[in-house]
Amino acid sequence: MKSNVLKRWRAGALALLLAVAFATAGCGGPEPTPTPSASEPMPSAVATPVAVQEESQASQTPEAQDADQQAAASPVAGAKVTPTPKVKTSAAQPKAQDKDAGAAAATAQPTAKEAPAQTPAQTPQPQAPQTITCKIAIDCRTAYDAGYDLAAQVSNSGTILGTMTVEMPAGATVYDLLQKAAGQRGIPVSKTGSGSKVYVVSINSIGEGDCGGESGWMYSVNGAYVMKGCSAQKLNDGDVVKWRYTLNRGKDIGGGVG
Repeated sequence: MKSNVLKRWRAGALALLLAVAFATAGCGGPEPTPTPSASEPMPSAVATPVAVQEESQASQTPEAQDADQQAAASPVAGAKVTPTPKVKTSAAQPKAQDKDAGAAAATAQPTAKEAPAQTPAQTPQPQAPQTITCKIAIDCRTAYDAGYDLAAQVSNSGTILGTMTVEMPAGATVYDLLQKAAGQRGIPVSKTGSGSKVYVVSINSIGEGDCGGESGWMYSVNGAYVMKGCSAQKLNDGDVVKWRYTLNRGKDIGGGVG
């Protein structure tokens, strides 16, 4: 009898325990998450955070991205990293630099390539003539008018050589002109000295002292008597030379000598 009762109690207790176990299993732990198969698409909820993150990164400016990268690379967690400012370069800067470089290159070019400065045209200087033309005349009119027979013998009314035009080389002297003109007309000339110290003593055989102690020959150039040796006085083109015989040291012919 007792054994039957004990068996029934044990059976009831076991049933109660099974009931409690089943009840606990129905209200308890989470169900295992089913593993999706490879053919099933991923839920859209999983892709959403990634898309949002990519959009957020794309919307960030380069400066913000650099700041994030610097923050991620910082060894101290949570440390504030100041982003390094970027210098914005203008598109016009390379052109300006090219312009400056071109100007510097133009300045550095050798001066030899520069156009030479133009000098004003110089007026050509007239060349000295190779020959000159002069005139010469010879007379002993004072002695002829004074009645000296010698003057009448060696002249035509006191004229030994009428005005004669002679072409001479440039640089010729009064004595050179006398020699050439007298030589062409056959008039003898005597002189003393040489070089630039020639002194004419007589022309056509009438000479110094023949008609008095103060008589002799003098010459003038363009109407003016020259107190210089005839071989030292150079001629210019167009000069007129006159040789005249004086009886009193030039006073009777307008060229007195003291």
